[in-house]
Amino acid sequence: MVLVGCESGADHSPGFSFRKVYIENPRLTDCAAANSLSNNLAEAVSEEFAIHGFIVVSDKAKAQGFVRSSWQIQPPNGSETIMSLSISVFDANGRKVFSGSSGPAIPASFWTIARTNAEVVSILHRLPAAASASQ
Repeated sequence: MVLVGCESGADHSPGFSFRKVYIENPRLTDCAAANSLSNNLAEAVSEEFAIHGFIVVSDKAKAQGFVRSSWQIQPPNGSETIMSLSISVFDANGRKVFSGSSGPAIPASFWTIARTNAEVVSILHRLPAAASASQ
């Protein structure tokens, strides 16, 4: 199986003008599979941003940008709901500066903690650099 990360609407500049990010908790959906992975998703996104040099803050008021992860749920394909993952980054003014997705929706039963982690890494591998510590 091949994992595909698609990027759309991304900022292709050398990096962001901020370092401190707030990771929003994924919104709950009508899909039990997505909800069961939401805590893991938030943790994986936080870890990946830290790896990329960002400082993850727990107070949105102290953030210079914020990250929103969401499950894109589609009606059942046959008997099972299908879903994909989307991650977007916004600056302090609410302007989207990065967006990526896991690609085409797949059956919810294919989403595991390991797959979620791998998709987060795949989506965020093109994440522009955090601002330098002096900014």
